[in-house]
Amino acid sequence: MRRLANTLKTTALRGLPASIVLTPDYWIGGQAGLFAPPPSLNVATCSFSDRLALRDAGRPLNHTEAPGVHAMAADLAATAGQPTPRLYESPVRRPNAFATGWCPRQAAACATEGLLDLLIPRELRAALGQEPAHIHNRDILLSSVAGTLAGGLTMLAATSWTYRKSTTEV
Repeated sequence: MRRLANTLKTTALRGLPASIVLTPDYWIGGQAGLFAPPPSLNVATCSFSDRLALRDAGRPLNHTEAPGVHAMAADLAATAGQPTPRLYESPVRRPNAFATGWCPRQAAACATEGLLDLLIPRELRAALGQEPAHIHNRDILLSSVAGTLAGGLTMLAATSWTYRKSTTEV
């Protein structure tokens, strides 16, 4: 049920910016529009957000380096009825973990060195146990779309502010 709710939210978040941006653009600039970013920007952001996050976060966690973590991730994914996510390690001392990927087949989970060093296996299992739920419920996709929406609206506001300032100074 939550997956359906997140799918509906994602659809609304992808359609709402288009109507907010494209309608005034059409009124002001006709079919060419003035400020509308290409619709492919939204698709590209959602498609590549996982790669960008992982590129900045760390490196793949080798199976021979941490067989226990890989076994734990495989068990958690199997319990959730999902494919095992790719595992990454971030060289950050602050304990944290996150999941990324817009569908279970492309999912990845990343844990910081601080988390891996600090927690005993039972605690690590609890910390990593929520990541398959985020992947299954498409929380990452929803967050990516919301971030794209916020960035697009900020860009539109900045462009409008600059345009307004330039017309009033003349």
